Amino acid sequence: MTIPFILPILALLSTDVTAALFESKKKRKARLAAERAAIEAARLSKLFVIGRLELERRWVYAGLSTLAVVLLALFVQFQVKRVQLEEEEKKRRNNDKKILWDATKRNENGKAKILDVVVVGCGLPKANIGWFHLMQLLQMPNVQIRAVVEPYYLDRERCPHPPPSFVDFMGTLVDMDIPCYYHVGQLEPFRRPTLCILSGRTSENPKFFRECLGLGATHIYLEAPGAPTVSQLREMKTLADTRGVRVYMGYQTLAAKYVENAVALSRSIPNSHVFFCHNDTNQSADLHKIFFRHPEGLLRS
Repeated sequence: MTIPFILPILALLSTDVTAALFESKKKRKARLAAERAAIEAARLSKLFVIGRLELERRWVYAGLSTLAVVLLALFVQFQVKRVQLEEEEKKRRNNDKKILWDATKRNENGKAKILDVVVVGCGLPKANIGWFHLMQLLQMPNVQIRAVVEPYYLDRERCPHPPPSFVDFMGTLVDMDIPCYYHVGQLEPFRRPTLCILSGRTSENPKFFRECLGLGATHIYLEAPGAPTVSQLREMKTLADTRGVRVYMGYQTLAAKYVENAVALSRSIPNSHVFFCHNDTNQSADLHKIFFRHPEGLLRS
């Protein structure tokens, strides 16, 4: 009874085997190519192919996930640091504004004499001597800052992008009704006793000196060394004497004698050393700029 069922199966098997055995070479080649193509397609479906580079998708996804986590962590750290810096900058600005607004309070009894002052060469906040002069003068009840002249940072051609600290400081001065200019020639002639503080670059101070005299300055405070050469200083003195203008010279302590004494003392004390330090805001990397702008140095002053 089972033989009729077995015979068709044997017949089918024998047909497939026969077909495989007697398959033509052309068909066999096509079949093998199709099989290889299917295997290659299955393999490539698991890869990212970039030129000759093949990367497994699972490792690419793992790498991208790791990179995303790292970038997110860096972004969070950056935001935290940015917020901290903004808070510090905000505190600094508020502190500067408080100092400035407090400095504008005048003596209410009206008996004190008021001296007009013009600061030429304000420079950067907490970096240049002109700024320090300005901050001190603003705290004096008998001083009125008539104007601030900054020939470099306020000049769009010489300094297209001034530092943010300077922009904020100038904005505060404008809010206090203190005009700010980039050239002395923009000022109106002085009608009251006026002190001009010249703390610009040494090479430019003689020009500022003559311009302030032309506007009617009654007093001039000149930062040392005042001019690049002694002959220029003599010319400036003669011009001031002719117009009856008093000129006050800033000074720098010549330290050579103190250094010699310190070295002599150290030689008399075993294992002693002499260290040099300064309280300027200039960093070591910026010293070349200082020597470039002020080549006359301490020896000439």
